[in-house]
Amino acid sequence: VILLLFGGFATFYFLVLNKPNIQNPISTGPTFNNGNPTPSGSPVTTPEVTPPVTSTGSGTPSIIPPLPKLREISDQPISGAISYTIATGTVKSKQTETIIRYVEKASGHIDETKTSTLETTKLSLTTIPTVYQAVWNTKGDGVYFQYLDSVDNVVTYYGQLKAVKPSLKQIVAIATSSTSSATTSEVVFAPDEIQGVFFQNNVSGLTPLKTKDQVYYLQPLNDREQVISSKLDGTQKTILLDSPVKGWQMNWVSDKIVSLTTKASAGSAGYLYLLHTDTGRFDKVAGGLSGLTALVDSTAQKVFFASAQNGGITGGIYDIASATQSVFPASTLPEKCVWSTKDTSIIYCAVPTDIPSASYPDAWYQGLMSFNDNFWKINTKTGTSTLIAEPAKLASTNNVSIDGIKLFLDDKENYLFFTNKKDSTFWSIDLNQ
Repeated sequence: VILLLFGGFATFYFLVLNKPNIQNPISTGPTFNNGNPTPSGSPVTTPEVTPPVTSTGSGTPSIIPPLPKLREISDQPISGAISYTIATGTVKSKQTETIIRYVEKASGHIDETKTSTLETTKLSLTTIPTVYQAVWNTKGDGVYFQYLDSVDNVVTYYGQLKAVKPSLKQIVAIATSSTSSATTSEVVFAPDEIQGVFFQNNVSGLTPLKTKDQVYYLQPLNDREQVISSKLDGTQKTILLDSPVKGWQMNWVSDKIVSLTTKASAGSAGYLYLLHTDTGRFDKVAGGLSGLTALVDSTAQKVFFASAQNGGITGGIYDIASATQSVFPASTLPEKCVWSTKDTSIIYCAVPTDIPSASYPDAWYQGLMSFNDNFWKINTKTGTSTLIAEPAKLASTNNVSIDGIKLFLDDKENYLFFTNKKDSTFWSIDLNQ
């Protein structure tokens, strides 16, 4: 019996545990319960996977249908997502694959899928209830969870992923028990856990850099607001700007420039500035427009702006170098757009089919007004527009109504991702179909 036990353990070790350890290089941490961290003690669990249809009733393999042009990646509310590219294939046949990760709003669990499949894998079961916003670092291995505490302070927790390793007790249980419900796959492919640090309460505008392990963010200080630079975990802080104005909206332009826009409201004039984080230069770009919102391209040369006018929305393209303005061929808000970084004359936008008269952008921010969007590719150099998706006419969406926000592109700009403001579901558009 002892020899059989040892033989079973040795076989398990060499066939399973002695495999190359391919995992995310990140750390473990707490499980959350009602917003409060407690020691992690979640059991090793098999990831939840939604498999594609791969066979027919007769047992004959079936052809997996092509993915839809407009795809609902998550039918549950999410709080933030990212895509990134990994290398696949061989040395002679190099290929790439686009990975998609997102945080479930209700639980804080992290899911992963790919642009090439409908399968979804549960990466982390660490529970952080009611995450209203999640901001990913650009590597996709760490995320800022933001939620409200019992007195409505904004709590920010930066967590990183780490694969769970099996304990010796688990290994012995599997090797010796023929009735154990545990399996080899449960040990090797356990969901990741989260470990990290808390930031000061009420920070906002989290902006991870693309090429460095740093983040910019806004930090309140009495009656002022500061722009801070730090490592991703909040260490090595540097004050980039100390402002008497509060309520800034900050957006990434490049790793050396961020845009700062005053809080938009139809009842007040708005202003746009550029902060050069390497030199501290703070330049006013535009101002004096009611309800001003803006989106600056990655070259810091063009701005798509919108403002309130006669119960509607009017917008334009402002060229910073020449100080000239041109008409924007669609009525929408910058919060519903994303600039291409491959062709800086291109901007992708979710454009409402109709804009009822209201006080914008306030009514839309507050949820008093909602839009039904089509998606357009707009060339700001030529003024031409191309319709890329009309959700109401795509069969795969069952006539769903979409109010698109949080738009972003994958590295190769083959896919446009967005969140539906109506229900926080997560979608993508294949730009090559």
